[in-house]
Amino acid sequence: MVASAWAGHAGRSCHILAALVLLALAACAPRTGWERTSQRACSPAGPPRLCLLASPDAQLVATAGGATLVPGECVVAPRARGGRLQVTVHDGRRPASSARRVAVRRGQTTRISALGGEIRVVERLACDFP
Repeated sequence: MVASAWAGHAGRSCHILAALVLLALAACAPRTGWERTSQRACSPAGPPRLCLLASPDAQLVATAGGATLVPGECVVAPRARGGRLQVTVHDGRRPASSARRVAVRRGQTTRISALGGEIRVVERLACDFP
């Protein structure tokens, strides 16, 4: 009887582990298909957006979701799904580049900065345009 109780418990543990793996995989934002956008308004149910903040003279180039952006530009995800997005920023004044996973959320604009060689989330703004 103990062996059968253990077998049932192990089966549940396996299901829980499988569910956690699926959740971990689902927590990634789309890796490709992001596009530059000039729209300033966004929908609360819309796809996540990422903007690079810096002075226009900063020689920064960011890559996120397969799109390239420079200071002042934003990219939008192909689907309304948030998660963690790999962002790489290259500084043209030095040979350094930095990379980091940034949490992006559906219905929000995440603004990042990379001055000083470190990628930082400056703010997250909720979309409120219907």
